[in-house]
Amino acid sequence: EPIQISSSQLGCAWIYGLISWYSSLVAGISNQSDYSRFATSAKSALYGTLIGTNLLGFLIPLFSILTASSM
Repeated sequence: EPIQISSSQLGCAWIYGLISWYSSLVAGISNQSDYSRFATSAKSALYGTLIGTNLLGFLIPLFSILTASSM
């Protein structure tokens, strides 16, 4: 059965989703210097940061969307 919500409720849901996504990235971005401190080269710091950011910013939200849609 379709759910009927107003446009303002839909807008608030979108904003909440964006804030949730961004807050999952903040810890990784603000602690980037800790990740790169022990790097032996610039490339290894970059790879570690990209993997950490993509894991937190893409895979975890994707799995949560897939899990929520499967219910």
